[in-house]
Amino acid sequence: MLKKNCFTIFILFIVCISTSARILYKVSGRVIYNGIGQKGIKIRCLKMSDNFFKEIISDFNGNFFIYLSKGTYQLEISEGNGYVSKDFFKSITVSDKNVANVLFFLEKECKVSGHVKFEDNTPIKDAQVYITNDRGTSTDESDIYGNYLVSGIRAGSNTIIKVEALGICASSKEINITKEGTFLEDINFIFKKNISVIGKIIDKETKNPIKEVFITVLNEKGEFIRALSDDKGEFMFHNFIEGLHGFIFFNPIYKFYIKEFEFKKNEQKEILIELEKKE
Repeated sequence: MLKKNCFTIFILFIVCISTSARILYKVSGRVIYNGIGQKGIKIRCLKMSDNFFKEIISDFNGNFFIYLSKGTYQLEISEGNGYVSKDFFKSITVSDKNVANVLFFLEKECKVSGHVKFEDNTPIKDAQVYITNDRGTSTDESDIYGNYLVSGIRAGSNTIIKVEALGICASSKEINITKEGTFLEDINFIFKKNISVIGKIIDKETKNPIKEVFITVLNEKGEFIRALSDDKGEFMFHNFIEGLHGFIFFNPIYKFYIKEFEFKKNEQKEILIELEKKE
């Protein structure tokens, strides 16, 4: 009889826990622009600990709601609405009651577009474009035509746009985005195509080419330039400045390798690197 009662209590305990875990609480709020609720704004709800993700949309009056179990969540405005939130996100904790008045105050997003090319008009694809100011960083990547469009930018001061591409020294410039809704077009980056290094990386023992070797070069100005060897083990760098350059070669299968090269103005070198496999 005692065993039966203990088993019954245990089952009831499990049921209570399970039922408690399934209790949902209403989280509600509103998205507002210039004092007016905005409809059709997508809001992401995330809970990193459970890999939970759900997207909701504000109604005609800018109101939104979602039912959530206990825990801590992050609410943020999705990209592509034409707006950004003045706050990056809202962190809310659902305990044992509904959560109301989660307010997002919106401003119009800023955008910047342009292209990244060599001076002979050859597009540079996969270039990383970063736009940073006192209110955050937004990024994009150039397409096969060298074009990019960075959206979701918050208006701010001291805005810098920076472009990084494999084999090319990064370039940056200051732009003016102090007013919300600004759209700057034709912010272009044109790079000279002077080839400084044509290189190949092979296995020291087999003499076979090694692909996916990460190459980092540091010049005397402290500037980093990066490249990645292709299927033939080949890589290329453009527009080195005069002086000493330190090369770092990394692949998880091979031993770490460092080598220095001195470059004269407009000099072009062909280099062959042999890497040893780790024991």
